[in-house]
Amino acid sequence: MNSMTIRKAPALSEGKQTATARTLAEDGIKRLIGIFAEKDENGCIFWHGEFDKDQRPIILERNKKVNVRSRIFRLRNPGQEGKKIFNTCGNKKCIAPEHASVNRRARACDEKLGQYIVTDTGCYVFPHKIALNTQPKVRVKGNVISASRAAYIQANGEIPVGWHIKHTCGTPACINPRHLRAEAPRTERLFREPRNLSAKRETAA
Repeated sequence: MNSMTIRKAPALSEGKQTATARTLAEDGIKRLIGIFAEKDENGCIFWHGEFDKDQRPIILERNKKVNVRSRIFRLRNPGQEGKKIFNTCGNKKCIAPEHASVNRRARACDEKLGQYIVTDTGCYVFPHKIALNTQPKVRVKGNVISASRAAYIQANGEIPVGWHIKHTCGTPACINPRHLRAEAPRTERLFREPRNLSAKRETAA
C-alpha cells in the first residue's frame, strides 16, 4: 500500500453534461493527474496515490473512496454511469482513460500465455477455452492480437508484416510454439507447387 495520505479530490459530477461542467471536469482531471500521477511514453498514466486491497487506484471524494480510473473514464465518456470499467493495458497502476473500457480487458500477454493446460495432442490451450476452433486474444503493446501470434513472437521473435501463423496441429486455439509456423502471404511464397500440379503429373504419366 502506498504510504501517501488520501486527499480530497475536486467534486466532479458525472451527471452534468453542459460545456461549463465538462470544462470544469477536465480541469479537475488535469489537477488530479498533475498532483498524483505521471504519463510515460506508452501513454500510461501512473497513479502515485493510494490503492485499495484489490489494487485499484482510489482517492477520497466527499468522505468516500472513489476508483480514480473509473471516475476519469466516465468524465471523458459521458453516459457510462453505473457500468463497470476495466483496465485494458494490463498495468494496474495506469489510470489513463484511453487505457480503460466498459468491456472486459484482453489480459496482458505474459499473464495470459502462462496459464494453459496441455492436451493429449500436446497442444497448449487455456482452461476456459472450450471452443478449440476459435482463437483467444491477448493485448501486446496496446494492440489486441491472437494468442497464437503472441506466443510465436515470444518464442521466435517478430513476424514480418503481412505474414500469418499456421497451426500445424490443426487446432486454432493452440498456443504451443512448436505447433506454430509463420508463413508469408500466399502471393510471396517461394517454390510453392500449384494445387493441380500433382494431377497434371499423373495425367502425363
